[in-house]
Amino acid sequence: MLSTAPQHSGVIAFPVPQIWRDIIYSVIFDVMEDNYANVKRGAFGKCAEFAIVGARVLKILTSAPYKAVGGGQIMDCGNEEYVLITPTRNERRNAKNLADMKFYHCWVQLASDEYLPTGQVEFVDFTMLYDRITAGLLDKPYTLTNSAAYFWGDAKELDLPIPTSLSMHPSLKERQSGWYWTDSICCKLLSKYEHENAAYFSALTSKILYRIADEAEKKLVLTATT
Repeated sequence: MLSTAPQHSGVIAFPVPQIWRDIIYSVIFDVMEDNYANVKRGAFGKCAEFAIVGARVLKILTSAPYKAVGGGQIMDCGNEEYVLITPTRNERRNAKNLADMKFYHCWVQLASDEYLPTGQVEFVDFTMLYDRITAGLLDKPYTLTNSAAYFWGDAKELDLPIPTSLSMHPSLKERQSGWYWTDSICCKLLSKYEHENAAYFSALTSKILYRIADEAEKKLVLTATT
């Protein structure tokens, strides 16, 4: 589906149709897993890379100003069990690189009045399939059976009340809601990480785009003939 809106010069239409979302996610996930095929848990823990290449790919395909961001997250494990992923105050004060932080999360965001209603934020997280691994490493039971592989939608859907069991945590005391939040230090270090590895991310983005083109050709032709 090609974009017909003259002010949006992307390769595909905006908002991104569901068939394209599935193609983009599956290719990014597969390429990242291939990239870490010799690592025990694959691309687990590489949310920064998912966010960086995800934002680059979406910006190229749609021309919309998607960007990679970093911060904290409340992860739902089911049965009122949660994992809090956020850097400590000490890490925020002293971290010189993203790797100096033990707990953080990265994802893709779009906040643009040209592409979205005023105040709306589009949220994309390509790494939700790894939630079960995260829970296991932190000795949390993971009982969700209907969890999605990725989330792509309005950030308001994630503006949920802070669970009572976490409400007194220092990182959450002043928050009433919101299971994802950006952090200025995380975003700064994420940008630094991308800049310092620009050649790597350019090559990875190109590989993903070529594979998306191949997958789209196969799936869209199949859809047109059925």
